[in-house]
Amino acid sequence: MRRPPPPRPAAPRGLAADEAKIHGANACAVTLRERPDAVVRAWFAESTARHWAEAMQGLAARRRAYHVVPDDELGLVAGSEHHGGVCLIVRKKRPVSIERWLTKMEKRERVCGLALEGVGNPHNLGAILRTGAHFAIDGLLVADTDALHSGACARVAEGGLEYVETVHCAHTGDAIRLARRAGFGILTTSSHGGEPLYAAELPPKCLIVFGEESLGLTKQTLKAGDVQVMIPGSGAVESLNVSVAAAVIVAEWWRRFRQP
Repeated sequence: MRRPPPPRPAAPRGLAADEAKIHGANACAVTLRERPDAVVRAWFAESTARHWAEAMQGLAARRRAYHVVPDDELGLVAGSEHHGGVCLIVRKKRPVSIERWLTKMEKRERVCGLALEGVGNPHNLGAILRTGAHFAIDGLLVADTDALHSGACARVAEGGLEYVETVHCAHTGDAIRLARRAGFGILTTSSHGGEPLYAAELPPKCLIVFGEESLGLTKQTLKAGDVQVMIPGSGAVESLNVSVAAAVIVAEWWRRFRQP
């Protein structure tokens, strides 16, 4: 008589509005370390489960469900084969309003915030979060904060979301207007014009605005800036990817104002 197959681990339930499903070894490790109480449920691949023993103990202590599953099944759970051996359901990190963020930055003389206009590719968002964490930016202003919680974004960010303050502002024009009123200089970016980055005068209290991946910033936003910069290069290609451009410009701001 054939034995019945063992019961399958519970499949992911529908996500609540304040929950997100993330994957990637570094992204999940950082969340487990920095916001362990935010983890609702976890899945680990059989092939790497031994590396997550401490995480499993922490989940058990908090009475959070976790499952050890075959690697191919974890791919189905995560919705990607690039899961890195782990998938979590977590409560989303709450953004702050732009008004509250500007109040927090009010007395600081050196601030670097990034505002994104129409940037929606999750890999670019993840790379920008990783850059933001590396250079300790003070805030990332976006219209759709939920876009920062996709699995692909989290994996590319390598845990960067846990270290970057996310700020909600529905319209770029409002962000520029409010930031300028709060004493920020507005830096706009373009691949087709503006001062060369390394010769430009960058404001120490700065909001840097980056545009949509293919079209860049709108003309209205470009005109609203105090300083417009471009990244000099060979000209062999038309422009840099927005996440790469963000890394280059933020690195230069860091070199001038924060490098020890």
